[in-house]
Parts: sequence; C-alpha cells; structure tokens
Amino acid sequence: MADTDARRQWAEQEIERKKRIIGRNQEGIAQLQAFLEMLSMSEVALRNGQAKKAGHRKGRRKRVLADYLIRALAKAGPQGVSIAEVTQSIEASAYKVKGKTKLSIAVTSELARQASRGDRGIVRVEEGRYGLRNIGEEEL
Repeated sequence: MADTDARRQWAEQEIERKKRIIGRNQEGIAQLQAFLEMLSMSEVALRNGQAKKAGHRKGRRKRVLADYLIRALAKAGPQGVSIAEVTQSIEASAYKVKGKTKLSIAVTSELARQASRGDRGIVRVEEGRYGLRNIGEEEL
C-alpha cells in the first residue's frame, strides 16, 4: 500500500512540475511575441542608424518610458500625435510611473529630449505634436 501511495505522490509532483514548465514556456512565447512587435515598430530607428548594437547581456532589459513612446507614436500618421494622446496610450499600457513625477510631465520631457537628440527616430511635427521619422526621409 505504501508503494502505491509513493507512486501516486510522485505522479502528482510530476504533474505540478510539468505545469510549471508549461507556464514558463507560455511566458517565454509571450515575451518573444512582444519582442517581434517591438522589432517591427523600431524598424524606423534601425533604418535611420539610430539603433546601437548591444553586447551580450544576461536577462531581459526592462522597458523604459522611451520604449512606450515608440509604441504610442507608431500609430501616428504624418500629422503626428498630441502629448495628451501619447500620455493616454501609455496610461493604458503596462508602464508604471516611478517616483513623484506625474506621467504627463514625464512624457512631455521625454518626448522633447528624444526629439532634440534625434534618438529612436522621434521628431517634433509641430507645437505639442510628435511622430516618428519616415524611413525614406533624408537627414538634415
């Protein structure tokens, strides 16, 4: 009887172990899908020579506000997107504000900084509106 109980306990432990493995695999698939989405959206920056080659890194880089800005601006057309629309888009995403700075102020500051530095293909379209640089657009 003890032998049967031991086999049953082993089988239950194996089931739990397999469920944990499946859960990790599903998380990995979700991360890869998010990566593919970010890769397609960052094509503008890559074609404009803005992307830097990264060395070997352990683990996954945490997303920063600029990554969420790219996602929000990717949906904009040639007229760009207002700062308020970008802020609403980021609020709806998984981004968590760190510190005391309000999200709207952080978004405004980061958009201005990225546009002035020319990083990630972010450009100022007009007063209070930002977009992504066109792939075929010439550098000035």
